Amino acid sequence: MYPCRPRKAPGRAPVFRVKGGIRYVQAGHSVELEINARSNRGAVIYCSAANLPAGAHYNAADGRFVWTPTKDQLGQYTVTFFAQDGLYTTRQDFTFIVSDYF
Repeated sequence: MYPCRPRKAPGRAPVFRVKGGIRYVQAGHSVELEINARSNRGAVIYCSAANLPAGAHYNAADGRFVWTPTKDQLGQYTVTFFAQDGLYTTRQDFTFIVSDYF
């Protein structure tokens, strides 16, 4: 007997090499992260980012995220990164808390 809906095999989705979570950043100081993923199936991974704050850059080719928030950007920003292999999609949220001191 087969299930009505196809099920995805466990452990097959792309896996990010860096864990998401909260990062604290001081205004005027750079934050640089290498955000990329690997495939447990040996598939080609395509990465992307959503909700980038003004001035932030993500280069999907090398996984480099760079941002230097200004004093006008104090507050909290959540950036979502996606890794897709054509079959599975994984997302990872990073929350950046920008302050003028730390």
